[in-house]
Amino acid sequence: MEGLNRVIADQGSSKYQALTLGILVSSTDDPFENSLLRGLSDAALQAGANWICFTSGAIRSYHGFESQRNLLYNLVNKDIVSGLVISGTLGHGVSHAELRAFCLNYQSLPLVTVAVDLDGLPCVLNNSYQGITEIVNHLLDVHGYRRIAFIRGPVGHQEADERYRAFHDAMLAHGCSEEQSADCVSVGDYTLESGREAMKSLLTRNIKFEAVVSANDSMALGALEVLGMKDYSVPQDIAVTGFDDSEDGRHSSPQLTTIRQSVYEMGRQAGQMLLAKLWNKKVSEHVVVSPLMIVRQSCGCLNQELQNAAFLNEVGVPSDLDVHSLRRLTCEAMLMVAPAHLIDQYQIWIDELFTSFWDDLQGNTNGEFIQTMESMIGHGQTLPNADDFWHEILSVMRRVVLQNIKSVPTIQKAESLWQQARVLIGAETRKHEAHSRLQVEKRSLALREISEMLMSSHSLADVMDVVALELPRLGIKAGYLSSLKM
Repeated sequence: MEGLNRVIADQGSSKYQALTLGILVSSTDDPFENSLLRGLSDAALQAGANWICFTSGAIRSYHGFESQRNLLYNLVNKDIVSGLVISGTLGHGVSHAELRAFCLNYQSLPLVTVAVDLDGLPCVLNNSYQGITEIVNHLLDVHGYRRIAFIRGPVGHQEADERYRAFHDAMLAHGCSEEQSADCVSVGDYTLESGREAMKSLLTRNIKFEAVVSANDSMALGALEVLGMKDYSVPQDIAVTGFDDSEDGRHSSPQLTTIRQSVYEMGRQAGQMLLAKLWNKKVSEHVVVSPLMIVRQSCGCLNQELQNAAFLNEVGVPSDLDVHSLRRLTCEAMLMVAPAHLIDQYQIWIDELFTSFWDDLQGNTNGEFIQTMESMIGHGQTLPNADDFWHEILSVMRRVVLQNIKSVPTIQKAESLWQQARVLIGAETRKHEAHSRLQVEKRSLALREISEMLMSSHSLADVMDVVALELPRLGIKAGYLSSLKM
C-alpha cells in the first residue's frame, strides 16, 4: 500500500477537503470498532477529508434496544457522505446474503467493507483462517492437548464460519476425528454473555476437553468467568485462548493468549481504499491484513514478554560482530515487536535508540541513551493505538546484544543502561497515567459546569452563547445545533 500512501499525501489539499467519508458501525463501545474508527479517522485526516460515524446498531439486533438505532441507516445518502465504509460487525445476526443485500442499498455510493467479503465489493479483511490455525497448532504441538473445544461465532456469518473451518481443518490435520471436533463446539455471538453461556453448555455435556479456543476475546473472557466460578484453574485444568488481542484480554487473569489482528490498520487501509476510489485511482480492492499470535499465560506458556526478557546464550550464535552487523541484527529483532501500524515511525526511533546506546556503551557520549529513550517514550504516548512496547523492545535488544559481545565490563555497562531505561519507562508511564487522570477530571468538571449553564439558559441566544464560548473547553471546535419547534 506504499503507492496508495503517496496518493493520499499528494491529494491532501484544499481541492479535496469537501470529501466526507461515512462509516457504519454497530457501536462505539466495542474495542474492535473503536480501533477501526481510529484507523479510518487517521486516513481521512491525513487526506484533509471529513468523516461521519453512524453508530447504527447491528442489523435487527436482539440485544436490548440496539435495533432501534437501525433508524440511522436511513440517514446515509450521497448528499451527506462521499463514500461509505461498512463494518462486518453489522451482520452478526443476519446471513451473508442479507448483509450483502443491505450493503447494496448504498450502491449509489463508493463502498468498502471491513472484515467481510461480499462478492465483488471492495473489502479489507484479516486472515482469520491463518490466525485460528496457528493458535490450534500451538495448543496441539507445543502443549500436547488433544481434546480442544471451540466457541465459535454466529453460524452463517462469513468470518465466524471461516474461523470454525480453520479449527475444524487443524484438528483433522492432527488426527482428531470428525465427531470429536463437532462434539466440542459451542456457538456464541461474539459477546461476553454468549461466551459465558457457551462455556456453561460445554461443561454440562458429557465430554472432556483440555483447552478451549474462542473465536474472539470477549467470548473467551466470558468463558474464563464461568471456569473461575466453577473452581477450574486456567490453564492448569483448562487452557483458554481468544482472538483480537483486546485490552481486556491483556489485563485479564491469567492474561489471554490470543491472535492480534491490527484493526487500526484495517480501518486505515479501508479509509485509504475509499479515498483512492473517490479520486479514481486504481488500487487493490481486496486487502488482507495478516494476524500475529500473542502467547501469554492462559494457554500454559510463560508470557512472551518475559520470554523475551530472558537471556539464553544460544549455541552457534556469533560473538563480537562488527558494529554495523550488530546494528542490523539488533534493529531487525527490535522492529519485530514494534506495533505493525506504526512500523515506519518505530523504525526511525529504533535506529536512533541503538545509535545512542552504542555511543554511551563505547564512552563517546554520557547519558545520550536515556535522553533519547525519554524523548521517544513521550512521543510514543501521543500516537494512536500505541501500547507500551518499550519494555519488550528493550528485552529483545538486550538478548541480541548479549549474544554478540564478550567483554565483561561492556556487558556490565550495558546492563546498567538497560536497568536505567526500565526505571525510566516505569516513571514515564506513571506520569502519563496521572496526567490522563487529571485531564479526565478537568473535562468532567467542565462538562458539569457547561451542563449547569445550559440548564439555566432561558433563550436560544443564551444557549448559543454557552455553546460558542464553553464547548471549546472540551476540545469541541465545531458542530451543529438542531432546534425543533413544537
